[in-house]
Amino acid sequence: MFDLKQSQEAGAPSLNFLAGGAPEFAFGCADQDPTKSYWRFRVGATPPGSGITSRDEIAHEKGMKYYFGAPGMLVLLDEADKEIKHTPLTPRNGALETAALTQDDVRAILNASAIRAETPRIYFESGTSALKATIDRNAKLPCATH
Repeated sequence: MFDLKQSQEAGAPSLNFLAGGAPEFAFGCADQDPTKSYWRFRVGATPPGSGITSRDEIAHEKGMKYYFGAPGMLVLLDEADKEIKHTPLTPRNGALETAALTQDDVRAILNASAIRAETPRIYFESGTSALKATIDRNAKLPCATH
């Protein structure tokens, strides 16, 4: 489950821009080709639901640019909600992504109790138990670490 807080800035798009989509964390290989692949963490939103109007589609594009167009931070938390690691997030391909992750970064993500993504405009937080199936499945991928 995500704890999602939106920007309080004047003129900020409502989170209705998701139009049936949802916040999403993705962790794994950045490319299916093992020679080009590397571990990364991506924060974004799933595509909008079907049957949206052109007005909804424009609102979705604007909302994505607004909320995922500013750099941020990936914060790993321990069981006591203490921040244990910070990793920069950069806008890329309509979402926020980390640079290539090291083996230590991957281990830290796998061992975190909760993961938070924050920018000046948006804040997502989720316990890793909600991401456990994805993390377990992806932990076996042949990604390179740096």
